[in-house]
Amino acid sequence: MFKKKQARFSVSIPYELRENKLWMKSLTWPDQCPCCNEKDGAALGTYKLEHKARHSQTSTATGTTTTSFPLEWDDPYCLKCQEHMKIAENWKNGIFVACFFLPIILTLIIDASSSILILLLYALFAIGGFALYYIIVKTVVKPKLKPTCLDYSLVIRVSSPPTDDFRVVFNFEREEYAKAFAELNMAELEDNISE
Repeated sequence: MFKKKQARFSVSIPYELRENKLWMKSLTWPDQCPCCNEKDGAALGTYKLEHKARHSQTSTATGTTTTSFPLEWDDPYCLKCQEHMKIAENWKNGIFVACFFLPIILTLIIDASSSILILLLYALFAIGGFALYYIIVKTVVKPKLKPTCLDYSLVIRVSSPPTDDFRVVFNFEREEYAKAFAELNMAELEDNISE
């Protein structure tokens, strides 16, 4: 229901592992908001974009363990877009916490030892939580978006695919922003739709 579609454009930035440390060139970000395309420096703030780059993956009979290195960048993001992102994130987190703890509290108040009751309460709260979040996004968050905004949540997606070459992939919806990011970082722009 809330699954994000694949971003249209991507830029891969390689990294190396030396002496158990990650080495990656410093990134330069376009001086514009990736969500609404705002280019006025006075309206731009920064957003701390965080990612854990894949280091190694070990599979055993009991499961798979992945080690990663934490990375973070200060990405220019307009203050208005940061506001609608924070509102959406706060509501999502609040609803999640309520839907997790309220069924337990209700079960304790009712003093029911039935595991079916708690499962039923969790199912009802999960459905209600999704519905409530959808309503809040539609009535509270989306009205705060500018006409040029791409989404109410973070529009840059970052991944480290489990391949033999070490790279961080930055995914973008807006071609102008993706091209500028690729040029500033001397990287190649990939169009994911044409694949």
